[in-house]
Amino acid sequence: DDAKDDNNKKALEIDIDPSNLERPLLDFAVIGFPKTGTSFMEHYLFNTEETFIDNQENCFTDANMDMARHLISTREYTLGQTTNDGYRVKNAVKCPKDLMGPYSVANYAENFPEIKFVVSTRHPVWWFQSRYNYKLRQTFKHSDGQKIWAPPTSELLGACAEGTPYHYGNTGPKGEVQDEKATSVCTDGAKFHHSLSRMGKTPMNTPEELALLGLHTMSVHPMPKAKIFLMEIGQFDADDTVHANQLLADMKEFLGLEHELPPLPEHSSKNLKEEIQEHAINICDAEHDFVRAELVQTGREAYRWIKDYFMQSDDVTVSAEDHFLSLVEQWQFDPCDEATGRELS
Repeated sequence: DDAKDDNNKKALEIDIDPSNLERPLLDFAVIGFPKTGTSFMEHYLFNTEETFIDNQENCFTDANMDMARHLISTREYTLGQTTNDGYRVKNAVKCPKDLMGPYSVANYAENFPEIKFVVSTRHPVWWFQSRYNYKLRQTFKHSDGQKIWAPPTSELLGACAEGTPYHYGNTGPKGEVQDEKATSVCTDGAKFHHSLSRMGKTPMNTPEELALLGLHTMSVHPMPKAKIFLMEIGQFDADDTVHANQLLADMKEFLGLEHELPPLPEHSSKNLKEEIQEHAINICDAEHDFVRAELVQTGREAYRWIKDYFMQSDDVTVSAEDHFLSLVEQWQFDPCDEATGRELS
Protein backbone atom coordinates (compact mmCIF):
# COMPACT_ATOMS: atom_id res chain seq x y z
CA ASP A 1 0.00 0.00 0.00
CA ASP A 2 1.74 3.16 -1.23
CA ALA A 3 -0.09 5.41 1.23
CA LYS A 4 1.08 3.30 4.13
CA ASP A 5 4.65 3.27 2.83
CA ASP A 6 4.67 7.07 2.45
CA ASN A 7 3.42 7.60 5.98
CA ASN A 8 5.95 5.18 7.41
CA LYS A 9 8.83 6.80 5.55
CA LYS A 10 7.91 10.18 6.97
CA ALA A 11 7.67 8.75 10.46
CA LEU A 12 11.05 7.04 10.20
CA GLU A 13 12.75 10.42 9.90
CA ILE A 14 11.73 11.19 13.51
CA ASP A 15 14.54 10.43 15.96
CA ILE A 16 13.12 8.93 19.16
CA ASP A 17 14.73 8.02 22.45
CA PRO A 18 13.98 4.41 23.48
CA SER A 19 14.31 5.36 27.16
CA ASN A 20 11.76 8.17 26.96
CA LEU A 21 8.82 7.00 24.86
CA GLU A 22 5.42 8.68 25.18
CA ARG A 23 3.73 5.26 24.99
CA PRO A 24 4.78 1.61 24.56
CA LEU A 25 6.45 0.98 21.22
CA LEU A 26 4.54 -2.24 20.58
CA ASP A 27 0.76 -2.62 20.51
CA PHE A 28 0.59 -6.34 19.79
CA ALA A 29 2.69 -9.39 18.93
CA VAL A 30 2.04 -12.53 16.87
CA ILE A 31 3.89 -14.99 19.07
CA GLY A 32 2.89 -18.58 18.53
CA PHE A 33 3.42 -21.25 17.45
CA PRO A 34 5.76 -22.52 14.67
CA LYS A 35 3.83 -24.02 11.73
CA THR A 36 0.47 -22.72 12.92
CA GLY A 37 0.04 -19.90 10.41
CA THR A 38 2.11 -17.18 12.09
CA SER A 39 3.86 -16.28 8.82
CA PHE A 40 0.49 -16.21 7.06
CA MET A 41 -0.84 -13.84 9.71
CA GLU A 42 2.34 -11.70 9.62
CA HIS A 43 2.16 -11.24 5.84
CA TYR A 44 -1.55 -10.51 6.09
CA LEU A 45 -1.11 -7.82 8.76
CA PHE A 46 1.98 -6.45 7.00
CA ASN A 47 -0.27 -5.54 4.10
CA THR A 48 -2.92 -3.66 6.05
CA GLU A 49 -2.79 0.12 6.32
CA GLU A 50 -3.43 0.38 10.03
CA THR A 51 -0.74 -2.02 11.25
CA PHE A 52 3.04 -1.90 11.02
CA ILE A 53 4.67 -5.29 11.38
CA ASP A 54 8.24 -5.85 10.25
CA ASN A 55 8.13 -8.36 7.40
CA GLN A 56 10.50 -10.70 9.23
CA GLU A 57 10.76 -12.42 12.58
CA ASN A 58 11.69 -10.39 15.64
CA CYS A 59 12.36 -12.76 18.53
CA PHE A 60 13.42 -11.79 22.03
CA THR A 61 15.26 -14.91 23.09
CA ASP A 62 18.13 -13.33 25.06
CA ALA A 63 17.87 -12.64 28.77
CA ASN A 64 16.96 -9.14 30.00
CA MET A 65 16.47 -7.55 26.59
CA ASP A 66 15.59 -3.89 26.13
CA MET A 67 13.05 -4.68 23.44
CA ALA A 68 12.18 -1.11 22.44
CA ARG A 69 15.84 -0.12 22.06
CA HIS A 70 16.46 -3.24 19.97
CA LEU A 71 13.54 -2.55 17.63
CA ILE A 72 14.36 1.15 17.23
CA SER A 73 18.07 0.65 16.64
CA THR A 74 18.00 -2.46 14.45
CA ARG A 75 14.54 -2.54 12.86
CA GLU A 76 13.67 1.16 12.47
CA TYR A 77 10.53 0.96 14.58
CA THR A 78 9.15 4.32 15.62
CA LEU A 79 6.08 6.09 16.95
CA GLY A 80 3.96 8.53 15.01
CA GLN A 81 2.87 6.61 11.91
CA THR A 82 -0.64 7.47 10.82
CA THR A 83 -3.01 6.24 8.15
CA ASN A 84 -4.06 8.52 5.30
CA ASP A 85 -7.15 9.49 7.27
CA GLY A 86 -5.24 10.21 10.45
CA TYR A 87 -5.61 7.08 12.59
CA ARG A 88 -2.64 5.82 14.58
CA VAL A 89 -0.84 2.83 13.09
CA LYS A 90 -0.41 -0.09 15.50
CA ASN A 91 3.12 -1.49 15.84
CA ALA A 92 3.61 -5.25 16.04
CA VAL A 93 6.19 -8.01 15.77
CA LYS A 94 6.04 -11.68 14.88
CA CYS A 95 7.96 -14.56 16.43
CA PRO A 96 6.48 -18.07 16.43
CA LYS A 97 8.77 -19.36 19.18
CA ASP A 98 8.55 -16.65 21.84
CA LEU A 99 6.35 -18.76 24.11
CA MET A 100 8.69 -21.75 23.85
CA GLY A 101 12.05 -20.41 25.03
CA PRO A 102 13.39 -19.47 28.47
CA TYR A 103 13.51 -15.67 28.26
CA SER A 104 10.97 -14.22 25.82
CA VAL A 105 7.93 -14.33 28.10
CA ALA A 106 9.92 -12.63 30.87
CA ASN A 107 11.05 -9.98 28.39
CA TYR A 108 7.47 -9.20 27.41
CA ALA A 109 6.37 -9.08 31.05
CA GLU A 110 9.14 -6.59 31.82
CA ASN A 111 9.01 -4.47 28.65
CA PHE A 112 5.39 -4.57 27.49
CA PRO A 113 3.19 -5.82 30.35
CA GLU A 114 -0.01 -4.45 28.72
CA ILE A 115 0.60 -5.84 25.23
CA LYS A 116 -1.94 -7.78 23.17
CA PHE A 117 -0.88 -11.22 21.95
CA VAL A 118 -2.17 -12.96 18.82
CA VAL A 119 -1.62 -16.71 19.15
CA SER A 120 -2.44 -19.46 16.66
CA THR A 121 -2.54 -23.22 17.24
CA ARG A 122 -3.39 -26.42 15.36
CA HIS A 123 -4.00 -30.13 15.85
CA PRO A 124 -0.83 -31.57 17.44
CA VAL A 125 -0.65 -34.41 14.89
CA TRP A 126 -0.73 -32.13 11.85
CA TRP A 127 1.58 -29.70 13.65
CA PHE A 128 4.20 -32.43 14.16
CA GLN A 129 4.08 -33.52 10.51
CA SER A 130 4.41 -29.94 9.32
CA ARG A 131 7.22 -29.15 11.76
CA TYR A 132 9.18 -32.28 10.80
CA ASN A 133 8.90 -31.68 7.06
CA TYR A 134 9.72 -28.00 7.51
CA LYS A 135 12.98 -28.84 9.26
CA LEU A 136 13.77 -31.39 6.56
CA ARG A 137 13.22 -28.72 3.90
CA GLN A 138 15.14 -25.98 5.75
CA THR A 139 18.12 -28.20 6.56
CA PHE A 140 18.40 -29.23 2.91
CA LYS A 141 18.07 -25.62 1.76
CA HIS A 142 20.57 -24.07 4.18
CA SER A 143 23.18 -26.75 3.50
CA ASP A 144 22.91 -26.17 -0.26
CA GLY A 145 21.52 -29.65 -0.67
CA GLN A 146 24.40 -31.29 1.21
CA LYS A 147 22.54 -32.38 4.34
CA ILE A 148 19.37 -34.33 4.90
CA TRP A 149 17.72 -34.27 8.32
CA ALA A 150 15.31 -37.19 8.59
CA PRO A 151 15.55 -39.09 11.91
CA PRO A 152 12.96 -41.74 12.76
CA THR A 153 10.04 -40.05 14.47
CA SER A 154 10.40 -42.47 17.37
CA GLU A 155 13.58 -40.58 18.29
CA LEU A 156 11.58 -37.36 18.63
CA LEU A 157 9.30 -38.50 21.44
CA GLY A 158 9.30 -36.39 24.58
CA ALA A 159 11.41 -33.33 25.29
CA CYS A 160 13.23 -31.41 22.58
CA ALA A 161 16.52 -31.49 24.46
CA GLU A 162 17.71 -33.37 27.50
CA GLY A 163 17.72 -31.47 30.76
CA THR A 164 15.44 -28.58 29.79
CA PRO A 165 11.69 -28.02 29.36
CA TYR A 166 12.29 -25.37 26.69
CA HIS A 167 12.41 -25.80 22.93
CA TYR A 168 14.65 -22.89 21.92
CA GLY A 169 17.61 -20.93 23.22
CA ASN A 170 20.60 -21.45 25.52
CA THR A 171 18.67 -23.83 27.68
CA GLY A 172 20.72 -26.98 28.17
CA PRO A 173 22.77 -27.90 31.22
CA LYS A 174 25.92 -27.08 29.25
CA GLY A 175 24.68 -23.93 27.58
CA GLU A 176 23.71 -24.05 23.91
CA VAL A 177 21.82 -27.23 23.11
CA GLN A 178 23.55 -29.14 20.33
CA ASP A 179 20.90 -31.84 20.00
CA GLU A 180 19.22 -31.86 16.56
CA LYS A 181 15.85 -31.79 18.29
CA ALA A 182 16.57 -28.41 19.86
CA THR A 183 14.56 -26.59 17.20
CA SER A 184 11.32 -27.93 18.66
CA VAL A 185 10.89 -30.99 16.47
CA CYS A 186 9.67 -33.18 19.28
CA THR A 187 6.32 -34.33 20.58
CA ASP A 188 6.60 -32.05 23.63
CA GLY A 189 6.71 -29.08 21.24
CA ALA A 190 3.00 -29.70 20.60
CA LYS A 191 2.11 -29.01 24.24
CA PHE A 192 0.82 -25.56 23.41
CA HIS A 193 -1.10 -25.38 26.68
CA HIS A 194 2.14 -25.61 28.66
CA SER A 195 3.51 -22.56 26.85
CA LEU A 196 0.22 -20.64 27.08
CA SER A 197 0.10 -21.18 30.84
CA ARG A 198 3.29 -19.14 31.24
CA MET A 199 1.34 -15.87 30.96
CA GLY A 200 -0.43 -16.59 34.23
CA LYS A 201 -4.02 -16.35 33.03
CA THR A 202 -5.27 -19.37 35.00
CA PRO A 203 -5.08 -20.23 38.73
CA MET A 204 -2.65 -23.19 38.36
CA ASN A 205 -3.42 -24.10 41.98
CA THR A 206 -5.54 -27.25 41.73
CA PRO A 207 -4.45 -30.86 41.19
CA GLU A 208 -6.83 -31.10 38.23
CA GLU A 209 -5.32 -28.19 36.33
CA LEU A 210 -1.75 -29.05 37.21
CA ALA A 211 -2.30 -32.60 35.98
CA LEU A 212 -3.34 -31.24 32.57
CA LEU A 213 -0.22 -29.07 32.55
CA GLY A 214 2.00 -32.02 33.38
CA LEU A 215 3.68 -30.15 36.25
CA HIS A 216 5.89 -28.47 33.65
CA THR A 217 8.89 -26.50 34.90
CA MET A 218 8.90 -23.65 32.39
CA SER A 219 8.97 -20.23 34.04
CA VAL A 220 5.67 -18.41 34.56
CA HIS A 221 5.48 -14.62 34.26
CA PRO A 222 1.99 -13.34 35.07
CA MET A 223 0.87 -10.41 32.95
CA PRO A 224 -2.46 -9.33 34.45
CA LYS A 225 -2.92 -6.48 31.95
CA ALA A 226 -1.94 -8.40 28.80
CA LYS A 227 -4.67 -9.70 26.48
CA ILE A 228 -4.64 -12.77 24.23
CA PHE A 229 -6.48 -13.48 20.98
CA LEU A 230 -6.37 -17.26 20.55
CA MET A 231 -6.96 -18.95 17.19
CA GLU A 232 -6.97 -22.40 15.62
CA ILE A 233 -5.52 -22.65 12.12
CA GLY A 234 -8.81 -24.06 10.83
CA GLN A 235 -10.27 -20.57 11.32
CA PHE A 236 -8.06 -19.31 8.47
CA ASP A 237 -10.21 -21.14 5.90
CA ALA A 238 -11.08 -18.40 3.42
CA ASP A 239 -13.78 -20.61 1.86
CA ASP A 240 -15.72 -20.61 5.14
CA THR A 241 -16.71 -17.00 4.65
CA VAL A 242 -19.05 -16.79 7.63
CA HIS A 243 -16.41 -17.78 10.18
CA ALA A 244 -13.57 -16.06 8.30
CA ASN A 245 -15.48 -12.77 8.34
CA GLN A 246 -16.29 -13.24 12.02
CA LEU A 247 -12.60 -13.87 12.76
CA LEU A 248 -11.63 -10.63 11.04
CA ALA A 249 -14.34 -8.62 12.77
CA ASP A 250 -13.31 -9.98 16.17
CA MET A 251 -9.62 -9.38 15.47
CA LYS A 252 -10.38 -5.80 14.38
CA GLU A 253 -12.17 -5.19 17.68
CA PHE A 254 -9.46 -6.94 19.72
CA LEU A 255 -6.66 -4.88 18.16
CA GLY A 256 -8.65 -1.64 18.36
CA LEU A 257 -8.52 -0.94 14.63
CA GLU A 258 -10.70 1.65 12.91
CA HIS A 259 -10.68 0.18 9.40
CA GLU A 260 -12.21 -3.09 8.30
CA LEU A 261 -9.63 -5.79 7.70
CA PRO A 262 -9.38 -7.08 4.11
CA PRO A 263 -10.59 -10.61 3.28
CA LEU A 264 -8.29 -13.46 4.22
CA PRO A 265 -6.21 -14.79 1.29
CA GLU A 266 -5.91 -18.48 0.54
CA HIS A 267 -3.56 -20.27 2.93
CA SER A 268 -1.27 -22.68 1.06
CA SER A 269 1.72 -24.85 1.94
CA LYS A 270 5.05 -24.98 0.15
CA ASN A 271 5.84 -28.11 -1.83
CA LEU A 272 8.84 -30.24 -0.91
CA LYS A 273 11.68 -30.50 -3.41
CA GLU A 274 11.84 -33.77 -5.31
CA GLU A 275 15.26 -34.58 -3.81
CA ILE A 276 13.83 -34.80 -0.29
CA GLN A 277 10.29 -35.95 -1.01
CA GLU A 278 11.13 -39.54 -0.08
CA HIS A 279 12.35 -38.41 3.36
CA ALA A 280 9.20 -36.48 4.22
CA ILE A 281 6.83 -38.12 6.63
CA ASN A 282 3.19 -38.89 6.15
CA ILE A 283 2.16 -38.91 9.79
CA CYS A 284 -0.68 -41.32 9.01
CA ASP A 285 1.75 -44.14 8.07
CA ALA A 286 1.75 -47.06 10.49
CA GLU A 287 5.37 -46.46 11.53
CA HIS A 288 4.20 -43.26 13.25
CA ASP A 289 1.34 -44.84 15.22
CA PHE A 290 3.07 -44.49 18.58
CA VAL A 291 4.05 -40.89 17.94
CA ARG A 292 0.48 -40.08 16.91
CA ALA A 293 -0.86 -41.69 20.08
CA GLU A 294 1.42 -39.44 22.15
CA LEU A 295 0.33 -36.36 20.21
CA VAL A 296 -3.37 -37.20 20.56
CA GLN A 297 -2.94 -37.58 24.31
CA THR A 298 -1.36 -34.12 24.30
CA GLY A 299 -4.33 -32.89 22.29
CA ARG A 300 -6.78 -34.24 24.86
CA GLU A 301 -5.04 -32.44 27.70
CA ALA A 302 -4.64 -29.22 25.70
CA TYR A 303 -8.32 -29.17 24.70
CA ARG A 304 -9.51 -29.65 28.26
CA TRP A 305 -7.14 -27.02 29.66
CA ILE A 306 -7.97 -24.45 26.98
CA LYS A 307 -11.73 -24.98 27.38
CA ASP A 308 -11.97 -25.37 31.16
CA TYR A 309 -9.25 -22.98 32.30
CA PHE A 310 -7.67 -20.69 29.70
CA MET A 311 -10.90 -19.54 28.05
CA GLN A 312 -12.39 -18.78 31.45
CA SER A 313 -10.04 -15.81 31.76
CA ASP A 314 -11.50 -12.42 30.85
CA ASP A 315 -8.15 -11.66 29.20
CA VAL A 316 -8.52 -14.42 26.59
CA THR A 317 -10.59 -13.83 23.45
CA VAL A 318 -11.60 -16.36 20.80
CA SER A 319 -13.67 -15.73 17.70
CA ALA A 320 -16.92 -17.66 17.26
CA GLU A 321 -16.45 -19.66 20.45
CA ASP A 322 -18.53 -22.68 19.39
CA HIS A 323 -16.68 -22.97 16.10
CA PHE A 324 -13.30 -22.52 17.78
CA LEU A 325 -14.10 -25.21 20.34
CA SER A 326 -15.34 -27.60 17.65
CA LEU A 327 -11.92 -27.32 15.98
CA VAL A 328 -9.90 -27.75 19.18
CA GLU A 329 -12.16 -30.61 20.29
CA GLN A 330 -10.83 -32.60 17.33
CA TRP A 331 -7.37 -32.56 18.92
CA GLN A 332 -8.63 -35.37 21.17
CA PHE A 333 -8.88 -37.76 18.23
CA ASP A 334 -6.47 -39.28 15.73
CA PRO A 335 -7.13 -37.45 12.46
CA CYS A 336 -5.63 -40.33 10.51
CA ASP A 337 -8.61 -42.51 11.34
CA GLU A 338 -10.45 -40.58 8.62
CA ALA A 339 -7.66 -38.93 6.60
CA THR A 340 -6.58 -40.32 3.22
CA GLY A 341 -4.09 -38.87 0.79
CA ARG A 342 -3.24 -35.87 2.98
CA GLU A 343 -0.67 -33.64 1.25
CA LEU A 344 2.76 -33.54 2.84
CA SER A 345 3.69 -30.08 4.13
